[in-house]
Amino acid sequence: MSHEETEKGDTLRCPACRSEALYRYGRTRQGKQRRLCLTCGRQFVEETRRPEIAARPTCPLCNSPMYIYRRDVTVTRFRCSRYPLCTQYLTIRKETKG
Repeated sequence: MSHEETEKGDTLRCPACRSEALYRYGRTRQGKQRRLCLTCGRQFVEETRRPEIAARPTCPLCNSPMYIYRRDVTVTRFRCSRYPLCTQYLTIRKETKG
């Protein structure tokens, strides 16, 4: 059995027991590859991390830091950390290639 590699070139391992004995176990509704660990029986999907936002914006009304409220494919929406005292939102659109 050959060991599969992640996008970075690392060997794929079970997040629970760190075993390399994995089996492809179908796909999720979003089309991602589901895996089954042959050692502990855990099912999982290889996690792909989203890029972190370099600098968090500050609220234009109260100057408090803002936190991610909702993240979508095309936009990231921030909400003031003083919510519900300050109900300011900020929407940032992501660049699209094309």
